[in-house]
Amino acid sequence: MRNIMRLRQLTAGQIATALPLTLSVCLLALFTVPNYLKAASYQREAVAAESRAIHAAARKDGIRLKQQDIERLRKDLAERGRRLPATPDKGELLGTLGRLGERKGVMANESKSSRMGVVPVPGVTGGKAARRSVESQMSGPFEALFETLSATETLPTLVTVRCVEFTRGASAADASAPLEARFTFDEYFAERAANATAEGHGGSGS
Repeated sequence: MRNIMRLRQLTAGQIATALPLTLSVCLLALFTVPNYLKAASYQREAVAAESRAIHAAARKDGIRLKQQDIERLRKDLAERGRRLPATPDKGELLGTLGRLGERKGVMANESKSSRMGVVPVPGVTGGKAARRSVESQMSGPFEALFETLSATETLPTLVTVRCVEFTRGASAADASAPLEARFTFDEYFAERAANATAEGHGGSGS
């Protein structure tokens, strides 16, 4: 009988101890499981947002590259759209080099042009143009030489730079000594200019 009473007391005590613990576990599960599910959902949303951001950045880079391509195409079209003089004497490069060099402070300036030849030029009417090479030798301060070279890019006619060389003469040790420069240009004309007999056809100098 005593054993039975003692067992009942022990069972009641265990129940009294276990009940709060069970309630605590249930309450913990009640809050933990939903929070865990929410955290998993947030993680999935974060991964999806990151993926969208990566795709958006890739699209942005693609748009930027396309814009750069468009700018290059516009520049190319503007270059091809420049006027092609009908005769050699209508070319502006030789005269411009002389005037610019004198105005910018170039000390020596000598230019000569080669005989024209017809070459394919995609984008121009007929797909061909007459071309002559112009070689200009100058000496002077670097700033004056560079400004003269840069100014040829604004000519209304089609002119491209083929070669640029800068050297310092015998006074190489003197930093203030003038530079020697040799510029080689390609100047383009209408195709019929190759057969023209106007002044300036063939080799010429200035």
